[in-house]
Amino acid sequence: MLRVKSAAFLTIALLASLVSVAQAKPVVALKLSAQMIQHQANGAEHFVPIDTAALKPGDEIRYVIVATNTGTNAAKNLVPVGRIPAGTAYVAGSASSPTANPEFSLDGGKTWAAMPTVKVHTRSGDVVQKADPATYTTIRWHESAALEPKASQTFVYAVTIK
Repeated sequence: MLRVKSAAFLTIALLASLVSVAQAKPVVALKLSAQMIQHQANGAEHFVPIDTAALKPGDEIRYVIVATNTGTNAAKNLVPVGRIPAGTAYVAGSASSPTANPEFSLDGGKTWAAMPTVKVHTRSGDVVQKADPATYTTIRWHESAALEPKASQTFVYAVTIK
């Protein structure tokens, strides 16, 4: 009789332990926000809410992706991805993150490179050259550092309205 009670207790303890382990995991929430960039006469940038009705060619939009780990374990291999919307062009050099370097795609995320290249036909043959950043369709960052529980990481890039 004692043996059965012990086995039942061990089974319950093991199940409780498994539930605790199952709940101990990273839970990463991504939040995307966008603001219009206004350039001040002194060279400073000012960020204002976007009025989509007032957007015109040449206006710059700053996108901010905030990754927050609300789980109990570190999140490893985080790869946030941002789209370059149709009708806009990526602003070269605008991507930033404290610890990760960006990669770009020319084909909506099928292929990636830190500096994408294209093949150009010339009279003397095909030449491979760096792609124009205005042709980028997607941006991503490979975060090598783990995102610890209750921590956040910010990823930023800008586009220009065509």
